[in-house]
Amino acid sequence: MRSTTLVTASFATLISACSLFTSWSDVMETWVGGDIEKIEALWGPPLDKASKEDGSTIYKYHREKFDSSCFHYWIVNEEGIITDFNYEGNCRPIG
Repeated sequence: MRSTTLVTASFATLISACSLFTSWSDVMETWVGGDIEKIEALWGPPLDKASKEDGSTIYKYHREKFDSSCFHYWIVNEEGIITDFNYEGNCRPIG
């Protein structure tokens, strides 16, 4: 009985830890196709914005409160839709 309880507890711990293996790319990918206004509503104004030759805009965020080494870049088309992303630093999912 004791070994069954130990195995069950170990399995439950393993399952609950799976969310720790979500990459930051996985998190950011969920925003592709969405409106940049939703990011701005959640994160506030970007640190910087830069226009690209193709008409898209790069929105740069640095959320020091959560991770001082991580910079987030959202690539947004002329309609305000997120088409791609990038990041640099030791980024990890928040929350």
